[in-house]
Parts: sequence; C-alpha cells; structure tokens
Amino acid sequence: MSPSVSARSTTLAPAVVAGLVLALVAPVSPASSWAARAPAPAWATTLVRLYAERLATADTVAAAKWGTDRPIDDPARERRILAGAAERAGALGVSPALATRVLTDQIEAGKLVQRGLYRSWERHSAQRPRTRPDLARTVRPRLDRVDAELLSALAAAGRGPAGERCTALMARAATARAAADRLDALHRLGLARAREHTCAGGAG
Repeated sequence: MSPSVSARSTTLAPAVVAGLVLALVAPVSPASSWAARAPAPAWATTLVRLYAERLATADTVAAAKWGTDRPIDDPARERRILAGAAERAGALGVSPALATRVLTDQIEAGKLVQRGLYRSWERHSAQRPRTRPDLARTVRPRLDRVDAELLSALAAAGRGPAGERCTALMARAATARAAADRLDALHRLGLARAREHTCAGGAG
C-alpha cells in the first residue's frame, strides 16, 4: 500500500474521537475484567485476524473508487456476497443466519473505513491516492478467499462462549491485533464494527 493510501495519518471527526474516548473510559464488567487477564482463545484470535485482513482491503477499495462515479455502497454485490455465504454455511455446519450476520458486519466495517478515508482525503489533498487499483484483479479475489476462510473459522469455533464473556474475549483478541498491526483510530473503529455481532446467539 502506498503512503498516500495508508490510513495511519487519517484525522477523525471530533465526534468520532469523543466516541472512542467514551469507549475507553466505560465501566468494565466482571466478564470484561476476567477476559483482560485470560489469553484470547484460538477461535477468537483467528476470527479477528481474518476481520482485520478483510478490513485492510477497504483502503484499496476506497482508492479504486475515489474520484469516480462508483459509490461506496454496492447493494447488488453485497447481496451476492451474503447469499453466497448463507448458501455455503450450511455445508460447513454453520448457521446461515450467523454467516450472514458476520459477513454483514465485515461489509459495513469496510464501508465505515472507506467513508473515513474519503473525509480525510477531501480535507487533505496530499493524502489522496495517486493510483487507481483494479478491484477485479487486486481486491475481489482476496475478499473471496478471506470470506471462505471466515466461514471455515466460524465452523471451527463451534459454539464458543456467549454473552459478555464472548464479547470480552473478542475485544481482547482485537486489542492484540490492533497493536500488532499498528492500526490507527479509524481502523480500530472499523475492527470494532467488524466484530459487533459475532457473539450474538452464543456462536462465537
């Protein structure tokens, strides 16, 4: 990724920064306190790694669409992704509803990052991408691979812990991944959106 496309220099709106600060100072539940001391299990680490890998493509997608008439939202393609995920999920023993929920979160997280990059590029011309990647060749094959791996990871996770404990474990895995990848505030926010509904229903 070229320096111009890197989101590490992205400036967030004050409201977004305020939301992040509130999240950091929010009261910690007993489950969250327990998970802060426990290592994230393999299923959580794997899911978050794949979420982060998929999220990283948002920068390239934004660069490909910037300055064109192609909107960030692509409802037709999103429907195809979700329908394909639901269809493949059953063969892997994964609830189609869970697969659809998780993939929806990934799509929305990617769009969140793209919109954040657009806002930054509108304000700071020096950060704008200088090249236009080919989505069909450079991004979509990677997305298809990650989506397939995500379904396999959900199948391997089985019925992980539910509720606050699951949420806390996923948060711990996300914190470690964000630090390892040196994610900026925008991409940390995207990673939080990507795991928003993973634990609903106790599947993960």
